[in-house]
Amino acid sequence: MKFCDKCKSKYPYGKECPNNCKAKDKKEANSYYDSHQRSNAEFYNSKSWKKVRLVCMNRFDGLCLWSYVKHKRVVPGTLVHHIIELRDSKDKALDLGNLILMCDEAHREIHKLYRGDKRATQAELLNIIKTWNNRER
Repeated sequence: MKFCDKCKSKYPYGKECPNNCKAKDKKEANSYYDSHQRSNAEFYNSKSWKKVRLVCMNRFDGLCLWSYVKHKRVVPGTLVHHIIELRDSKDKALDLGNLILMCDEAHREIHKLYRGDKRATQAELLNIIKTWNNRER
C-alpha cells in the first residue's frame, strides 16, 4: 500500500489515487498553461475562439477525424487543431475550413508529421475534412 502525496489516501501499488488527484493536478497545470504561458493565450481565451471551437467540435460530431480515417478507430476529439498554424497565418485563426477536431494522440502524430512534410500533411488533413463534408448522412 502507498499514500497519495496530495490527499494522503491509502491505495495499492500499481493503482491510481482513488480521489483522482493525479488527473486533477494535470488538469490544473494544463489550465494554468493555457491561461498564462501558452503563446497566443489571449486568442485561445477569447469568446470568438471558444465559440468557433464549439462549432468545430459539433461539426465533426465530437470525433477525432484523424483516428477515424487513418486508423479506423472511433476516438473522442478533445482539441481543435489549426491546419495552417496561427504563427503561419493569423487570418485563418477562426476559419472553420482550417480547423479539425482531434485527440491528443493524433495531435502529437500530426505535429511529428509536420516536421517531415508539412504541406503534404496539411493537404491530407484538408482532404479528410472534404471527405467528411461529402459523406452520406
